[in-house]
Amino acid sequence: MNLCSWCHENEADYGSLDVIGDPICGECLIAETALQDAKRAEIAQEARVLARSTDASTSHAAAEAMAGSETQRGLKALVLKALSERDGMTSGEISDAVGEEHQRIWRRVSDAKNEGLIVAKGERQWHGRAQQVWWLARG
Repeated sequence: MNLCSWCHENEADYGSLDVIGDPICGECLIAETALQDAKRAEIAQEARVLARSTDASTSHAAAEAMAGSETQRGLKALVLKALSERDGMTSGEISDAVGEEHQRIWRRVSDAKNEGLIVAKGERQWHGRAQQVWWLARG
């Protein structure tokens, strides 16, 4: 008897394969399908947050591609790392500190704010424009 590559308990159904092509049992196939559906729903929700309902369809397509991506998570991690090294920076100052375009950074600052990871306290000028000053959320 060949065992399922996931649970290692049930007999594997060679007609059912997981995402990397290993045989799995029917129970694990159902679980994997549910996981995939949940991930797609999570990405779709993130895409709705990244694009406004009034945005063009191209913006929604770009938001869906960006949602949950390594790029989005990586840039947000850069924002948090920069603030952990020097708390109290504007999004412009963060973009200067990490060497990324301001537009890419302020969007991830907004994501971090929406997730409650950072808070705005005050404002100051960056390149002649008033910007909020961001701090890591404590506790």
